[in-house]
Amino acid sequence: KLSAYYALYSRSSSFIEIAARILFHELQPPGHLPVSVPGIGYEILEATSPDPDQVIHIYQNVQGSGSIEGTQTPAPSPVALKIGDPITILTGTILDHNANQVPDGTVVRFSLYHDGDSVPAQVIESQTSQGIAQGNLIIDQAGEIIIKAESGSAVNSDILTYEIPPAQVTPTSLESTLTPGPTLT
Repeated sequence: KLSAYYALYSRSSSFIEIAARILFHELQPPGHLPVSVPGIGYEILEATSPDPDQVIHIYQNVQGSGSIEGTQTPAPSPVALKIGDPITILTGTILDHNANQVPDGTVVRFSLYHDGDSVPAQVIESQTSQGIAQGNLIIDQAGEIIIKAESGSAVNSDILTYEIPPAQVTPTSLESTLTPGPTLT
């Protein structure tokens, strides 16, 4: 039957002053609970899981354009891709229900679809580091490919679409050797 629950971790005078100012509504305390409190329905594992209302931003990580710790900006220019090429996908920062980055080790699934198929041709899982995940997919056929990401109940992401050209067939010359046949007289 509490209307508020505040936890202070020291008895120093500055903490006591802050507690009084909070109780008299002079300050609005920031932050979120670092533990589960079943009496108010706050479960830490749920609170730190990916927020389902967000859109996960994804980018192609072009060689030399950044890393998992780098800034999340779209690739500066499209890179020609062909069958057999790996493609590295990077997420933006994934947020939890408290609008903080998700904990390290949160699983992210990257899915590659062909020509509008509803079942992914490839799915790889990666774990977050500092709220960001990175995955490598292999381009396995020509045509349109679509890449998406999801994490927990956060299933909406940007969509990356690529048109992969058919494999180049190198023409081979067929040389036939003629063998002399019998001559008719």
